[in-house]
Amino acid sequence: MSSKLRLLIVEDDPSAIQVYEQQIKYYNKKNKILISKDIRKSQADGLDAIKKGDYDAAIVDIKLSSINTKQTGNKIIRKIKEDLRFPVCVYTAFDDIDDDLKEESEFYRIYKKSGKNGKSIQEILTELVDIYRTGITKILGKRGTIEGYLKEIFWKHLSGSFKDWIEEAKSGDNTEKILLRYTLSHIREYLDKNETGKYDDYHPAEVYIASPVNENIHTGLILKQNNGDQYFIVLTPLCDLANKRARKIVLALIEKQNMQYVSELKRKIISGGEGSRKARTALMDLLRNRHSFKYHFLPEVHGIGGFINFQKISSFGISEIKNNFEHIATVTDKFCKDIVARFSHYYARQGQPDFNYDRIYESIIE
Repeated sequence: MSSKLRLLIVEDDPSAIQVYEQQIKYYNKKNKILISKDIRKSQADGLDAIKKGDYDAAIVDIKLSSINTKQTGNKIIRKIKEDLRFPVCVYTAFDDIDDDLKEESEFYRIYKKSGKNGKSIQEILTELVDIYRTGITKILGKRGTIEGYLKEIFWKHLSGSFKDWIEEAKSGDNTEKILLRYTLSHIREYLDKNETGKYDDYHPAEVYIASPVNENIHTGLILKQNNGDQYFIVLTPLCDLANKRARKIVLALIEKQNMQYVSELKRKIISGGEGSRKARTALMDLLRNRHSFKYHFLPEVHGIGGFINFQKISSFGISEIKNNFEHIATVTDKFCKDIVARFSHYYARQGQPDFNYDRIYESIIE
């Protein structure tokens, strides 16, 4: 089954438009994901298109009119980046890009129509389709999954009980922020919903928010030493951090994924000897956090991850952390709760003296 990428092209040169049409026709003959084009020939038409249409990507020329130099693609690009959510490629023969639009990213590329840094239209189409294939615009686009959830939350969950929120707003509380959190909690519920009644597997990347949104020190924050390669996770309870009662911040070392114990298990598994099966079971239990409360596994993504070692605890003052550590990522709430619970369980365990279990065993089976 083929899928279709909706592509906006803003270009006023008739010969360039003809090339686009030919190249898209050629691309569609060879690929399962088809491209549906909408060509606009002026700044006004381009702005009207993004106001009324729904696209997965755009290719925009900068110089749209040789008569009126003010009619450029800059305004269209800026409008997309400010108000919409789909990748944009600037394809131009000129350098008339506004300074605030020169910074590139995976979703925003600037290519010359000729020269050593030039790209062919086929290459650009392939790049845009590669992004489309991830499903990002189906999630965050104008009519994406998130928009669908928001409509259902608005009409189904909020409309029937909104009188209470109106009264809440009269009390002077920041109702807008409270409503935002309330809405996000509903979105999480929708994401967890599975028609089969089973929970979906999570991807390792979902454990982390790389480049933390919260700049303050918080529970689940992953830190890296400025002059070293060791990673740590903040375990100080959120209540102490929120109330500014914590003079010292508790950190646990994140051991490398290839730490000695794992390397020993790996060696036994590869050897295929008598202990191979037990070693595999031990490693799987370690990865599933069933092996020992001493460790907690964090999957490795972009160099972040390993095994939190609850026996390797240290504490630093807030100023020490600010001066000596870099904020790398945040462990998301779903996973952070389990880490804190395991940490608490590890240090709360009491244990008891041992009995002669062999003798008790014998007495039971007699």
